[in-house]
Amino acid sequence: MQFTGDDLASLEHLIYNMKKPRIIEIGAWSGFSTVHLGTWAKRRGGHVWTIDTFDGRGSTLENEIPKHDPYKSMLGNLKEYDIEDTVTILKGTSDDMVRKVPNNCNMLFIDGDHRYDQVKKDLDNYDPKIKRGVICGHDMDSLKWDEKYINVDVHNNVHHGVTKAVTEKYGKFMVIPRTIWLTFK
Repeated sequence: MQFTGDDLASLEHLIYNMKKPRIIEIGAWSGFSTVHLGTWAKRRGGHVWTIDTFDGRGSTLENEIPKHDPYKSMLGNLKEYDIEDTVTILKGTSDDMVRKVPNNCNMLFIDGDHRYDQVKKDLDNYDPKIKRGVICGHDMDSLKWDEKYINVDVHNNVHHGVTKAVTEKYGKFMVIPRTIWLTFK
């Protein structure tokens, strides 16, 4: 599911309530969310570390690769919005990049590989990087999941793996307004 204006407004509100936001973003593709996170972080004197393989691995986007170069688009977007110094791109898997992200961040935003096994790893690997702040992500389309589909990207417009991993890890969390899930530390 694509970001809605309500999704963006919710994230912007979270960031504007932070002093010097230090944001980890897992999953950037061409940089739509990164541009917003980076612009808002820059206004508050913050920084974004964004992680992506830029190959669509594990998602329905894999088939778009021959038609689109997401890394090139990301670089162009950062330049166009003058946030090249605010955003650090870490090209690789989130598993491989965890050591390249500082430990004192105050926001984690996950919108990468939506399969249960990877969402669970991302939560386990990056939750400790947030000492005090918000842990959130995109694509909480339902509060129920079907075990048959937890390790596929999306089935019938539901990201089953996201729902299961977040529910197991945190138990209690909020969903605002439609598909952004969050919890506070």
